[in-house]
Amino acid sequence: MPSDNILICEVPEAVERLHKAIGDNYGIILAQTVEDAVSLLKSRRIRLIICGEDFDGSRMLELLTQVKTDEKTRHLPFMCFRHLHSRFSPEVIQGIKMSAELLGACRFIDEAFNLKDAEIFKAIHDCIMQAQPV
Repeated sequence: MPSDNILICEVPEAVERLHKAIGDNYGIILAQTVEDAVSLLKSRRIRLIICGEDFDGSRMLELLTQVKTDEKTRHLPFMCFRHLHSRFSPEVIQGIKMSAELLGACRFIDEAFNLKDAEIFKAIHDCIMQAQPV
């Protein structure tokens, strides 16, 4: 099992999609709530956080804010992910994307653009490689 872990904070359908793109290249740890994610960040070695806009009742920006304001986790790259079946309008998604970038997200992946697994994997790998070491 890989020693580099990705924390995925997402709804089940999107987890399946991300797992397919990641394959066996990284370990995957799942969080069901913001509180789970924060706890896992304290107890596990995480290289990247991927969080969907619909995570835990649309609390993605809340988790991003917690991660980026905590001295112990602010160095971690945080990737936002929009699954195909979003309940938000394109205008709301654009606002969420802009907010995420301002809060420090390394990337906003929009599945609505029918991305290939290789494109998603490259974005994940690039975020990890661009992260500042602790």
